Amino acid sequence: MASNQLEDATTSLGGLSLHPVVMVVSSADDESGKSFMTLVDSLCSSDDKIAKVAFDCEGVNLSRLGTVEIVSICFSASQVYLVDFGKNKCPKIVEAVKKLFECSTLTKIIHDCRMDCDALYHNHG
Repeated sequence: MASNQLEDATTSLGGLSLHPVVMVVSSADDESGKSFMTLVDSLCSSDDKIAKVAFDCEGVNLSRLGTVEIVSICFSASQVYLVDFGKNKCPKIVEAVKKLFECSTLTKIIHDCRMDCDALYHNHG
């Protein structure tokens, strides 16, 4: 697709960006971690009843017996975070993810969540 066709398509979608920004979060001290935690705090303290977040978990033998390695979280079409839950996970980031998932004012979108929920509940409370 030519550049001007991409711009036309983006314009026809109401300005929706077709190029998401994907940030990898592995520490609360780096730029992506601070950005993620600020966004979570902002969304969870808001009374915005239309806010949505989509997520998916990837891991090894994803279940209560396996591990969660990566949690992909999409806040908007152009804002995606890949949260590292691997061997050296950051406790502050894990708490921020837990806060996000437990927030009652946000709608969470996930497809076929059986194994994801099983792993998150039994491995991370």
